[in-house]
Amino acid sequence: MLKPALLWGRVPKLFMAIASLYGVIDRRGSPLDPVLRSLVTVRVSQLNWCRFCVDINSATLAARAGSMAKVDALDAWRDSDLFDPREKAALEYAEAMTDSNQRVTDPMVARLRDFLPMTRSLS
Repeated sequence: MLKPALLWGRVPKLFMAIASLYGVIDRRGSPLDPVLRSLVTVRVSQLNWCRFCVDINSATLAARAGSMAKVDALDAWRDSDLFDPREKAALEYAEAMTDSNQRVTDPMVARLRDFLPMTRSLS
């Protein structure tokens, strides 16, 4: 059993807050497909050095993608043929939003607009 789960069991309000946040992020009504949402979630978890988040979100990604291949290649997504241009655009944007040493650029937003339905407000 994961240690955070033990904490959540002892503090129901914390569990409800985390479950609510995750529900908003990973809602079924999202215009983004589940694999793409999981790819971004795992990559952001990696960038933030949250081992627990990487573990739990990697399990979700593997289940949604049908294998561990994308999970294993995510650190080197730019050089991998496993990721299509849409996924690469989303990962590039997620990294720029997460890493304070990077910034979102107009070309990044343009690439997202080519692939994603809800990117009007990104610029």
